[in-house]
Amino acid sequence: MIKYTFTLIGCLWLSCTWAQEGKVLNQSFDFQEGVYMSFEDFQLNRPTYTLDIVAGELVTNEEEWTIKAQNMRIKREDSETPLDLAGVWGICFNGLPYVKRSLTEGPVAFAIFTGMKLRGKICYYDFEEEETKMITVSAYNPLNGRPFRTGQVPTKELVKREKMLHFESGEIVDFNRENLLKWIVDDPQLISSIEDLGDELPWETLYKCLRIYLDRHKVYVKM
Repeated sequence: MIKYTFTLIGCLWLSCTWAQEGKVLNQSFDFQEGVYMSFEDFQLNRPTYTLDIVAGELVTNEEEWTIKAQNMRIKREDSETPLDLAGVWGICFNGLPYVKRSLTEGPVAFAIFTGMKLRGKICYYDFEEEETKMITVSAYNPLNGRPFRTGQVPTKELVKREKMLHFESGEIVDFNRENLLKWIVDDPQLISSIEDLGDELPWETLYKCLRIYLDRHKVYVKM
């Protein structure tokens, strides 16, 4: 009887611990599907609107980890209410969270959301976007091959953006060596390893360091 009592108490203690801490946020964690109007909703894994009451156009591109959303509406009993994309923080589809990265206004407004490739205490996502740059172009004299006119011409090119989102604060910053060092102050050993590798780290090395940090430092989603 005494042995059974201790076992029961132990089970209750474990149940309380799991209830308080929740479930570990990692690559296999599935978020609740729906529309999240704030980071706090996302942090609590409580969509503001579940997908079963959301109407509109959602175009997913799994290769590019993106969702394009437009003409979004919330279905009521006998009516539909427009959903302002400007106020949407993110969308979860098939358990994967997508954070809003851009909003295009116009007659038909649409938003682009990017999927989080790494989930944990620090989440990571990347995307490409067009950036306008000025380049120098010269016109040459066909007789002597010398430039006779030079000017600046705008040109568009795709630029890769890499972002980190801190799951405990919601802050979003660029993924680079400087910012990563600021965010891993609770891992002096990893900081020392990164600093020993020098200022110019290959992308693969920096990304691996982020994954090492996520393996060492767990964060929990309350259930």
